[in-house]
Parts: sequence; structure tokens; C-alpha cells
Amino acid sequence: VGGWARMAARIKDIRAAKISQGRTVLLVDSGDYTMGTAYDMLWNSNPAPFQFLQEMNYDLITLGNHEFDYGPAKLATMINQARAAGFSIPIVATNTVLDGLGGTDDDNLEALQAAGVIITDFYVKTYANGLKVGVIGLMGKTADDYSPNAPPVTFRSDYTNDAVKAFIQQKVDALRNTERVHVVIALSHSGITSPNTTPTGDDIRLAQNITGIDIIASGHDHETTNAVLPVVNGSHTSYIVCSGAYGTNLAQLDFTVNLTTRRLAGAPVLTNHAINDTIAGDGAV
Repeated sequence: VGGWARMAARIKDIRAAKISQGRTVLLVDSGDYTMGTAYDMLWNSNPAPFQFLQEMNYDLITLGNHEFDYGPAKLATMINQARAAGFSIPIVATNTVLDGLGGTDDDNLEALQAAGVIITDFYVKTYANGLKVGVIGLMGKTADDYSPNAPPVTFRSDYTNDAVKAFIQQKVDALRNTERVHVVIALSHSGITSPNTTPTGDDIRLAQNITGIDIIASGHDHETTNAVLPVVNGSHTSYIVCSGAYGTNLAQLDFTVNLTTRRLAGAPVLTNHAINDTIAGDGAV
């Protein structure tokens, strides 16, 4: 079960079908793509996960706790080695705080931030049809706790903390009111537990405490949602989806945006695609 090559093949099929229907496609990943296999040992020479993401034409990614397993200096090496080989996907890491403790181990990450490779603000993607999608990238408190090698990098990760809430809300408000985006998406390496029964976890707290996020692509907790999970916050509803783990599931979320009201026209529809040996792997990957 699982695997990058099979995932790539299914993504290509879906993308081609949607484009043929005149639809807009956005492909994202919410973190933890660099650990778990033998080729992780190539971190300082030929970081294969970044090659896979590039080959599969991902639009945006964020950082998960496992991206920091070797520490911030080696994460920067991975990204720089990948960039030397052609990697160019924006990394949105809105609540990541570089040099929070005054150390030097994150200096190369700071250089990547200065170059616009790692984005600690937000990202706006504008399509030819005028659609503007605003994206933030987040690390939740639980994932933060599983990042012991991240310092001096820190995270504004407690979604119940007033200062953290104000920081994230300001980013969402800027996307909606200044950038005038039509939809706001959070790539959130935060997580949900028991999403199909009694959902709880950091992404529930995110939706309850921050208003204006339309879609939360939730990672970290290795859960798979059977349907989108709505969380109502005032006049706004955030829809959460978890796409599983280990490359065994691909989450396809179909939604329509009203360009006049800049709101979703109804709840998104989730389709889960099992990634297994019924799919012939993509040859290039």
C-alpha cells in the first residue's frame, strides 16, 4: 500500500480530468514528507522527497515536525540541495519563528526566508480566471511538542493563547480584507483525533479560535476524515479535512467559490482515493 509513485499517477489522472472540465486545481501538502524511509539518509546530497514533490507539481507545502528531526541547520541543507536540483515550491510557514532563542543553527533557514523560499507570512495564488487563494502554513502545539530538535526555531503554536490567536487572526484578516482573496486555506500540521466520531485536537481549536479560514488541510495525527468536518465560528464555517498518512490516501476536495461574495458556495465535497497496488506507479517518480 501507499507510495509516491502511485500517488503521483493518481494525482496526474485527477488533475488532467479536472483541467479538461475547466476546473482550477491546487495541490498541497501539510508536512512530514521527509522522514520514514531509507532515502532520508540522502538529506545532504540528493533529498528525494523534494524531488518527488517537484515532479508531482505541488503548488504549496508547509513544514511538519519531522522536517526538524535533524535540526534546523540540516533542514536548510536539505532545502538548499533540493533547490540546486530544481526544487522551487513555496514553503509557507506562517507561525514559524526563526532565531527565537538567538542561536545560529537557523541562520541558513533565515537566509531562505530572506530569499522568499520559506514564507513566514502568507501566500496568495492568483489564477487566470481571477480566483485568489490565500494560504497560511501552521504548526500546532502537539506537533511543536514533537519537535525537540527545532530550537532555536520556535512556533506560535498554542491556538488558545491570546497573543498567538491575535497573530494568526491578523494574517487571516489581511488575506481577506487587504489582499481580498476569495478563499483562505490553512496548511495546518496540527491534527485532529477521532475525526469521524468525537473530533478533538489542535485543528478543532484553530477553527474555534480563528475566524475566516475556509479550509483546514490537517496533518500530523495520521487520521483520515470520511467527510469534511465543519466547525462554526460566528458567521463563518471552517471545513477540516485530514488525508491520512504514509502515502496511503489522497484527499480530493471539490468546492465552488462565489467571486462576488468571496465565500464558499456550500460545503466542500471530499473524495478519498486509496493508494495501493491497483494503481500503476508513475514512471518518472
